[in-house]
Amino acid sequence: MPLHFLQVIRLPAWLIKHVDRLRRGFLWRGTNICKGGHCLVNWDTCCMPKINGGLGIIDLRAQNDALMLKWLWTLISNPDSAWTHLIQDLYGTTDPTSLNNSSLVSPQLRDILILRSLLNVSTTLLNSSQPPTLSWRWTSHGRFSAASAYAMLKYAGQTSVYHRHLWKIKAPPKVRVFLWLLIRDKLLTQHNLQKRGWPSIHSCVLCTHHAEETTMHLFSECPFVFNTWQAIAAQFNLPLNISFNEPLWFWLRNISLMSDDRRPTWDTLWSASCWTI
Repeated sequence: MPLHFLQVIRLPAWLIKHVDRLRRGFLWRGTNICKGGHCLVNWDTCCMPKINGGLGIIDLRAQNDALMLKWLWTLISNPDSAWTHLIQDLYGTTDPTSLNNSSLVSPQLRDILILRSLLNVSTTLLNSSQPPTLSWRWTSHGRFSAASAYAMLKYAGQTSVYHRHLWKIKAPPKVRVFLWLLIRDKLLTQHNLQKRGWPSIHSCVLCTHHAEETTMHLFSECPFVFNTWQAIAAQFNLPLNISFNEPLWFWLRNISLMSDDRRPTWDTLWSASCWTI
């Protein structure tokens, strides 16, 4: 049902805000409402594609526009479609510019015409074909797809250095999301609890050095954890370099030290050990 409405109605901002509030509550608290302090990562980042370091949660506005863009594409690329004939019969033209300037156009069609600038930058005219046809830039075959339109709308440029590995680790989804939070330094360590003004203690409970429990300390610098990594390296005969303090680089740099057949073992050991810690 939501997909049907996303294809035919441009959702108002208040509705997207309401649905996103429900989705945030479900993600972070398992409830209908989630206060801002309980959201460990901001919603825009969660809706970024995984390749750009997000969780890949669907952005409703981008998905809405990508699905509705299909109507505009059909209008100018397929003169034989029932939709094109309907618009021609109703308004006497199928030209988006002429339709936009007409006072007779319905609000629903005007919501579709809003996307014409997006369509203009996403298409090229193939003059070599007879008759000249439009080609969609974001697919290899030149035909429109909502998936490619969504990817274009959410394209963030720089790709994440860890996305190729993180989401392929053989671990339950909750563990992979946990690792995602760990890499972003968003886990509720004692240090992060203090920053949020929540009840906390100062020192790490795994060691006697009275060090502050930061993410780097808890997963790298703590003597207990340091000895744990050493024991894992010895037990599984892995060439671990334990000198990297930052958890992300500790994982990635050690991947580069492994042979291809040992990398899945290291991924599993790293994820299971961090989860257990």
